[in-house]
Amino acid sequence: MLRGALVFGATISWAASAYSQETADCEALSAAMQAVAAGVVPEFDTGPASFAGAHCEPRTTVSGEPWVFCRWQHGYRAPEASAQFDAWRDRLDTCFDASRASDDDAVNHPDSYALHQVRGQGAVLSVSLKDKAALDATFVFLRIEPGP
Repeated sequence: MLRGALVFGATISWAASAYSQETADCEALSAAMQAVAAGVVPEFDTGPASFAGAHCEPRTTVSGEPWVFCRWQHGYRAPEASAQFDAWRDRLDTCFDASRASDDDAVNHPDSYALHQVRGQGAVLSVSLKDKAALDATFVFLRIEPGP
């Protein structure tokens, strides 16, 4: 369950039965972005199907601002890693105004990298795909950080 106290004392939670998984994901991601923008560190567990197998943890920047980090680990260049990245990229575009999204695939080392970001609500929501040959793994990362 994604949860965290907001400025008004509300809790971020996943709507389980009344909504589709997509709607629940969108509402929870939006609430997490608002919490981060308000200076609250939301906490994750991997209850929702979209987060199955994720390792999520709240973090703070050096200046004390909250952010959230989730990761999924797959076999090196496993097709399911690319499929998961594509699904999250599509979900971000569905949940938020795709015109605010940006992509980046520049990398300064031999491993591959792809990034998709959405900015708004005072936060930046990013999903990335990273191949790490030395670890024989491919990772999908989801981050919610303070932003413009």
